[in-house]
This record gives sequence, structure tokens and C-alpha cells, in this order.
Amino acid sequence: MACVAFISGVTGVGKTTILRSLSRDYPVFLECTAENPHLRPLVEGRTGDFEAALNQTWFLDRARSGILGLPGNGLVLCDQAPEIIVEVYSAAFLRSGLLTTIDFERLRVRLQGIQQAIQNRWSSRIDIVLECTPATAVSRLLDRDGSAPAVDWIGNCQFMVRGALETASLE
Repeated sequence: MACVAFISGVTGVGKTTILRSLSRDYPVFLECTAENPHLRPLVEGRTGDFEAALNQTWFLDRARSGILGLPGNGLVLCDQAPEIIVEVYSAAFLRSGLLTTIDFERLRVRLQGIQQAIQNRWSSRIDIVLECTPATAVSRLLDRDGSAPAVDWIGNCQFMVRGALETASLE
């Protein structure tokens, strides 16, 4: 049976660590934030220079090519469901004024195309959500990257992850 499994959760929860260990046995798509040329201003706290629409489009395009580049048979594993990119992170940027409503809706249209391609390629889908306390996620990010979003921002995003995947499973 062709199945795609998404391991989702907020940044710093441990998705990539788990998927790296599983990559010996399964085809895996790993999201690599370090390759994103649009993310640095946000990480450095320069939100005035941060182009949220370009950042989120980069993540969606990378997810699409990475996910759809996996074999269409057997079990494949993916780092972060594409719904999280839009319905959690893009939505958070929209609420904070870093993303316009028009750009948010464009991202949603792009997401719908990715969702349709995933449904066309795999006969089943599994969504697994990893969680930890927001303070733990921030601590891990500080250890790994030297910077992290605020604990409350991580907490809000973590709350949104489950809702985003529940909505996706109903469509």
C-alpha cells in the first residue's frame, strides 16, 4: 500500500531528529530551514526586513518538490505536513501583520494544489504530531541555532498544529 506519513509539530520538537534515524529504513523528506534564504531576518529579529510571503512560498515549494520526489509506493515519511506551513506559520505571520491577507490566500491556493497532488499519489495518509513544552522547544532551538522565537509564540503555534491537521483530514 502506498502511504505518506507526516511527522508534524512546532520547530524544535524533534521531527528531524526522529526522521533522520528512520531514513535508513524508509524514504524521507527532511525540511531544511538552513537552506531558506528568506528566513535569516526573522531569526535575527529583523522583522522589518522579513518577507513572510517569500519565506512561506519557499517552504511550500520545497515541501512540494521534496514530498512529490519520494517514491509513490510503500511507506514514505515527511518532515512537517504542508498544512502546517500555511495554517499554522503563515496564519501566525498574518495575525502579527507580517503577511497580507492576499498573500495568505495565495498560499492557501498553493497548498490546495499540493494536497491534491498528495491525494493523487498516495492511497493513504498518516499524520503524527510531536509535542513538547514550548519552553523545551525554545531551549532546543537555542542549543541548535543560537536563537528561538518567544515561548508564547511557540505555544500558540503548537496549539494550532492539531487544528490544522484535523481540518486537513476532513477535506
